[in-house]
Amino acid sequence: MQDGPGPNGGAAAGTLVAASGIRDGAVVTFGEPDLRNGVLGGPVDLCVTGGAGAGSVVRLGVGESVLQVGPDGRIRVDEPREGGRPAVVVVVALDGEVRVRRLPDPRSAAHVLHLDRLDEPLGEDEAPWAVGTQLRIDPSVLTVQPATRPDADLRPAKEPGHLDYNRPPRLLPPMPATHFRLPAEPQPPARNPLPWLGMAMPAVLGIVMAIVFRQPYYLMFALASPLMGWGNWWMQKRNGVTTHKERLKQHAEERAALEEEVLDAVRREQHRRRVSSPGAGELRLIATTPTRRLWERRSTDGDHLTVRLGLADATSRVEVEDSAEPEHRRKTRATVRSVPVTVPLKEAGVVGLAGPGTGRAVGRDGSWASSVCCRARATCRSTC
Repeated sequence: MQDGPGPNGGAAAGTLVAASGIRDGAVVTFGEPDLRNGVLGGPVDLCVTGGAGAGSVVRLGVGESVLQVGPDGRIRVDEPREGGRPAVVVVVALDGEVRVRRLPDPRSAAHVLHLDRLDEPLGEDEAPWAVGTQLRIDPSVLTVQPATRPDADLRPAKEPGHLDYNRPPRLLPPMPATHFRLPAEPQPPARNPLPWLGMAMPAVLGIVMAIVFRQPYYLMFALASPLMGWGNWWMQKRNGVTTHKERLKQHAEERAALEEEVLDAVRREQHRRRVSSPGAGELRLIATTPTRRLWERRSTDGDHLTVRLGLADATSRVEVEDSAEPEHRRKTRATVRSVPVTVPLKEAGVVGLAGPGTGRAVGRDGSWASSVCCRARATCRSTC
């Protein structure tokens, strides 16, 4: 029997049901349970967060594991490989750090594997697989996270076979800045023409005074005045060009820093969207472990009764304004890759599913969506 207090999660022979620890919702199996897709020991949980096999969870131990996604979406770990399907090697370190690389196989070369934050498809060189980063293998989307441990406050209820769950308060992080203004490029220095008139007038006056007063010394002033005027003009022009170059350099540094800040804001928004609307695998861990995130949404939260239906690229909430562009193109928004597609049931009311494929596939997706809606309804009953 599974989920019991005995050795290996089972109940001892001859134990009465009342004393076995079986509770409402426990999974009971006779014989040895199938642990191929279980979540036993190991520092890392590998979750299928979208696509084929969504909801599967595999706990990975320290070391190398060969991973392949079957045609049915089942995660195969260290099993005989199926030709023509891509496989990856997942390396888990003692500290929980995860790295991944692709296994070379000419038969699966046409299959492209994508890992978030990599400009090129995943290759045979190891790449870090950070928490929350998605790896797309054919129609399945996989993520890794630290092994989920039970941290919910559970206490035996007065009614046998039930537990009382103390739901902690939900503390939402503050919303980061979503509007950025790129600095305007500094204007070049104004044209500074040579002051011919200002240079000629003292020279003419010096010549006239030398002739009238018959003093050749005035010719020195007539010569010095144009030289002084030309030198002053050249110095102003040189200083203006040097200052403009420094301003252009400072502008380039400020723009590069702001663009990096915008990219970081888009990444944080991507991570926030994925965490706030967990996938099927993450939901399974939250509900069955259980964790503090169980029934975390209140009726006063903005995401209350919001159901996740899949993954897609979406327009980011981060807005960038560039004053150098024309008015109709001055404000732009980036694209957030592979984030949850959600539907607020309070606004939609009724949700229907339609799409290509066999009725079996649509029915499978519909059953998953229906189960999510049932959980949302149960949450509504417990909070409203």
